Amino acid sequence: MKLEKLIIAAGGTGGHVFPALAVAQNFIEYNPEGKVLFVGAQGGREVEWVKKAGFSIQTVWISGWQRGKIFRNITLPLKLIVSFYQAWQIIRSFQPQVIIGFGGYPSYPTLQVALWLKKIPTLIHESNAYPGLVNRLLASKVNKVLLGNSQAQKYFPQGIYTGNPVRKELGKVSTRAALEKWKFSITSPVILVLGGSLGARTINLAMQKAYMNILRANIQILWQCGKIYYPQLQTQIHLPAQGMVLVPFIDDMAAAYSCASLVITRAGAITLAELIATQKPSILIPSPNVAENHQYYNALSLSEKGCALLLKDEDAIDKLEKTILEVFARPHLLAQMQKNMASFEKNNAVENILNQILEVIS
Repeated sequence: MKLEKLIIAAGGTGGHVFPALAVAQNFIEYNPEGKVLFVGAQGGREVEWVKKAGFSIQTVWISGWQRGKIFRNITLPLKLIVSFYQAWQIIRSFQPQVIIGFGGYPSYPTLQVALWLKKIPTLIHESNAYPGLVNRLLASKVNKVLLGNSQAQKYFPQGIYTGNPVRKELGKVSTRAALEKWKFSITSPVILVLGGSLGARTINLAMQKAYMNILRANIQILWQCGKIYYPQLQTQIHLPAQGMVLVPFIDDMAAAYSCASLVITRAGAITLAELIATQKPSILIPSPNVAENHQYYNALSLSEKGCALLLKDEDAIDKLEKTILEVFARPHLLAQMQKNMASFEKNNAVENILNQILEVIS
């Protein structure tokens, strides 16, 4: 049976949505006449991301439990009931052959309604080392559980390791071309500093404290600070600084990774997959503001294999500068971290996932 119509449910974070988009793009390559419909949350960031990628999306009125904000959760039972009805309408209208959820709250009502209907195959994909609540609730009910991080196998013994999809263009930009793009010297190393599209407060504060000494050590900096923090940092940092580029957001991540000798970043699942795909050593600063502290477990999966250094969020402001300078003062450490990255098997995650989908419908 050929796959013609696919529903993908994902929302909340880029770690859920960007792998889903990669799979959707791969599906369209497999069947250019096929149709993909995304299901997201009303007001979620996924709506903009999905539309920008050229796919259709419909939304359900769902949100997560607000920790420490009890009164905001009063409408949650009503939202869930309404979301079940909306998901049923979406499924009835679109008539998909299969539904896959990539995590985030929109996945729950969409997959649960499909399970109640008992005639549509269902899969979930868990990108993190420690699975999220929605996938933990659905895992025992769906046809297949796919894993982006092999460490999640301890929570989902039935899970099938596929890996996490990454951007196709990664690894296709030469180092020299990337350095020229950012006008960096070819004789000095570059650190790539990432905080996500919105930025990471702790990483920005740590870099604001450290950047002058890093530049004095002849280390160049490509710093994505996030659109929220960019206006303030523009006024507080002495720009233009020789050897440093400060930007709110980087569109060309392939070039950014290509020019980097070391990456300083949070520990989202897709970021880690990109580090593995590009074989880049890193200093990981897991966000403490995520569900079940899953970024810490993601970071452990690299640091325990000697591919990355793990720095707690609470220590980053005081210790990031020293950690960066120590890494570059010990070239053998940087080389060993990069060598250890090769221990992670590269795989074509998007094709693996599509093959699992095709297997379910056949």
